[in-house]
Amino acid sequence: EDADARAASALRERDAARADAERRAAEQLRREADAAVAVERAERARSEAQAHADAMSSRIDGLAQAREAAEALAKTKAEEAVIAQRLERNADARAKAATKEAEACRDAFDRDRKLWDGVRRRLHNRVVELQGNIRVFVRVRPALTVGSKVSSDEAVSCPPSRANSSGDEVEVP
Repeated sequence: EDADARAASALRERDAARADAERRAAEQLRREADAAVAVERAERARSEAQAHADAMSSRIDGLAQAREAAEALAKTKAEEAVIAQRLERNADARAKAATKEAEACRDAFDRDRKLWDGVRRRLHNRVVELQGNIRVFVRVRPALTVGSKVSSDEAVSCPPSRANSSGDEVEVP
């Protein structure tokens, strides 16, 4: 029962690890989608800023105001580049962490599987050995009745107790 409980616990842990990895993968996909939306918004904002800057430069006389609009546009582009780089680094780091965690879960599962395969093999061998001992223990030969009649009590006899191959005492009725 203890082995079954440990096996069930290991399976639950494995399933929990798989569910967690899937949840993290889904979270990563959601974050990447959010990042794509943010980049699209930033592109839209940048294009709107460009259109506004173009409209302003046509309305405004003077180089001072045109230069200020160009500086604002350059600042927006730099911020966009910084944000895009930061998003890319975060996405890469999260993907690497999720990959490492999935590999660790897989390695733990492989170790557990190898352990439980050994336990299963030992138990199987023990069952096969016990089945063989039972077959040998119950073997009976027919009575020889040459010249005299043998009673049924004398026809079958066995020792009062006998140890099996594992050292357990087996009582014989």
